[in-house]
Amino acid sequence: MLLAQTVPDLLRLWYHENCRVFQDRLINGEDRDWFENLLRAKMDSDFSTDYQDVVTTSPVLYGDFMNTTAEKKIYNEIADHKK
Repeated sequence: MLLAQTVPDLLRLWYHENCRVFQDRLINGEDRDWFENLLRAKMDSDFSTDYQDVVTTSPVLYGDFMNTTAEKKIYNEIADHKK
C-alpha cells in the first residue's frame, strides 16, 4: 500500500523509482549527473513541476520497513535518514 496524497508526493515516488531502477546502475558521475538533469527536465516539461518543489531531501528514500508493528506494510517516504 502506498499513500501519495499530492502531485509532488507522486512525483517524488516517481523520481525515487527512476533513481533506484536506472540511475543506481550508472557507472560514473557524469552519467548520473546526466540522468539527474533528464529527470529535472521531465518534471518541468511533462509535469509542469519544479524539481526543487519535489526533491526536498537527498537521497529520496522509500520503504515499508519503518513501522515493524504494522499489520499492513505501507510503502512511504523515509524522511528521517538517521532513524
